[in-house]
This record gives sequence, structure tokens and C-alpha cells, in this order.
Amino acid sequence: MVELWVRARILLRQTKVLHRLIVGRFPEVVAHGQPGTFTQLEASDQVAQITDALYLQSGGGVELVAAGPPPPLVSARADRVAQWARNPLGDVVVDARWIAPPEGISPRGWVHAIARAYEADAGAAVQNNE
Repeated sequence: MVELWVRARILLRQTKVLHRLIVGRFPEVVAHGQPGTFTQLEASDQVAQITDALYLQSGGGVELVAAGPPPPLVSARADRVAQWARNPLGDVVVDARWIAPPEGISPRGWVHAIARAYEADAGAAVQNNE
């Protein structure tokens, strides 16, 4: 039970910045008025909110030829989704196929991979500006 709580706290911390950004764009994915819940449920809600908001940002299921098929390599796919999440009007294009978790990865693991790539991209941008 303690291990589940710790994992949930880590996930909440590591997805906080991405969650704040993407839910700020689509606040309707958050169900307001819910009382405080267990940490594990809070982490699951945060994952669902991020996934739902990314899906809405991608056009809600539209497949774009320009996006192309997602690569099989999870890190490359997460990097591209993270870049697109940061700047959806930029040169990087993704669609709903890219938002869906890759084969063999849970939604929680997929959102975690995107959040790690998002943070790494932010760190690289800061270093490039120095």
C-alpha cells in the first residue's frame, strides 16, 4: 500500500507541469467539485485529464496525413508528442494515433513518458538559450 502511494506521489510530481499546461488549455477535462481523494485516484485522474486534453488538442480523433504513423520507439514518439504539447501551432504535427498509448504501455506509463520528454525538452531549451 505504501509503495502504491509513493508511486502515485512521484507520478503526480513528474506530470504536474505538463498537467498544468495542457489542462490550462482545456479546463473542461477536470471534473470540479470533487472532494479530496486517495493519492492513487488523484494520479489516475491526472493521467486521464492529460490524455483527454491531448486528445482534444489533436482534433478529437482526426487523422492527419502530415502527422504520419507514430514510430515504434516509445521515446521518439513521446519526444514528438511533448514538443507538440509545448507548441501545438509549431512545425511538429501529431494526431490521435500519436496520443494513444503505444502497444504494451499503460496509459499511466505513456503519460509518464510524455511528461519526462516534456521536462527534458524544457531543460534543453533553457540550455540552448544560455
